[in-house]
Amino acid sequence: GRGAKPPPRMKGEAASGEPCHFPFRYQRKMHHSCLRDGLHGCQSWCATTKNYDRDHKWTRCGEDKRLTGAAANASPSDPSGRVGGE
Repeated sequence: GRGAKPPPRMKGEAASGEPCHFPFRYQRKMHHSCLRDGLHGCQSWCATTKNYDRDHKWTRCGEDKRLTGAAANASPSDPSGRVGGE
């Protein structure tokens, strides 16, 4: 990483470099996009396994403004869920 310090330890474990896994189970519901619900601070996040309720593995989604509003309901075939521009 380019000098970016790791996120503070919160609930679960941040997996650096792990891709989002969609859909993922969180609070007994299936989610198809990143969440910004305050669980990991103000950052948007996603699970890196199919079951966050069980595994508590997650990663940051980055500063993708498309995650707000209607864009969060994009079709599941939309490939824009990837992290960053590798």
